[in-house]
Amino acid sequence: NRVVVEIRDTAPGMSQEVLQRVTEPFFTTRPEGTGLGLSVCSSIVRDHDGWMTIDSIEGKGTVVRLELVRVMEASLLDQMMLNASDSSI
Repeated sequence: NRVVVEIRDTAPGMSQEVLQRVTEPFFTTRPEGTGLGLSVCSSIVRDHDGWMTIDSIEGKGTVVRLELVRVMEASLLDQMMLNASDSSI
């Protein structure tokens, strides 16, 4: 009863040193970065009894996996989304 979301990119990937620190608050490798993005994501996922894993290979890219507890059936969620889109017309 879990949902898995997997995000892949083909960017340059991260070194093992960066990968070990990437969820630390305020850690960034970007000149304009805040270092909060993956830290906040990680906290939100943990707060909802989920897991976030990050695999990265330099020169190949990165895969972020989020595993969360399913809180409602997909058919119910689909119906809710349809109702929400109908009400905005």
